[in-house]
Amino acid sequence: MIAFLDGIVAGKTPSSALISVGGVGFQVGMASSALAALPPEGERVLVHTYLQVREDALALYGFLSLEDKALFERLIAVSGVGPKVALSALSSYGPQKLVELIGAQDVAAIQKIPGIGKKM
Repeated sequence: MIAFLDGIVAGKTPSSALISVGGVGFQVGMASSALAALPPEGERVLVHTYLQVREDALALYGFLSLEDKALFERLIAVSGVGPKVALSALSSYGPQKLVELIGAQDVAAIQKIPGIGKKM
């Protein structure tokens, strides 16, 4: 398990950050709000991570706080919600607003998240 990365921001893509740690570059999937909050390229950052191990791939997802990581882990525990949909949910509303919407059972707002349909 990779619990966190403590390194330098080496770059960003629309859906991930590139973090250099000891000369090794990690591509870390992140919500758009977390990507926007990252320090500039060349600056140090600590990113809490979740490693998804599949038969055909390893995927690393990153969070700027342990609370955001815990929410992500709760989301992917829901049947039919994978890491990409969970990041989409976090990107759409942000962690605090998403928790409020789920608590209020605001189905209309939750269905606006890309990857979540009426059945889910």
